[in-house]
Amino acid sequence: MSTPVWFCSHCNANREVVEYLDDTTVFSRCRVCGYPVEKGAVDRAGVAVSRAKLLLIDDDKLLLRCFSDFAAQQGFQPLIAADGASGIALATRERPDLILLDVVMPDMDGYEVCRQLCADPAFQDIAIVLITATKDPELTVKSLRAGATLAMEKTTDAQRLLDTIQTALSLKKKPATAP
Repeated sequence: MSTPVWFCSHCNANREVVEYLDDTTVFSRCRVCGYPVEKGAVDRAGVAVSRAKLLLIDDDKLLLRCFSDFAAQQGFQPLIAADGASGIALATRERPDLILLDVVMPDMDGYEVCRQLCADPAFQDIAIVLITATKDPELTVKSLRAGATLAMEKTTDAQRLLDTIQTALSLKKKPATAP
């Protein structure tokens, strides 16, 4: 039996994929970098393409627009929500690969949104990165306690943001290996 070869948008190349079963759902990841790939999408050459879904939950409308443009330019499928409640609803409906979540928001802060998402077993394999513009020496500790994968201060450094996104995606739940 041959190993499937699909386009990995992280490696930007055709790669063999590893498929694994989680309950009743089959997931596929690039054998080289572990990045998730989706069946069904194809590029111009007819090769399957993955567009990881990135959800930004933030009350700053300008930041939402900038993030949407940035994510699309990097080959991701951007999703945006302007508050915690709509972010949870969108995450439930769309099942993003990664959630960038602002800490300081009205009504429900990012820590609470993160706790609610992490309490749902359906979100176990979704990377969550808490972000904030405030200087908080306890940001990482508070974020990890809330269930986040990573935490960072907001930045205008596109490469740093991309590196953080890629690191968080790589830290997502990986399939268990046989002993």
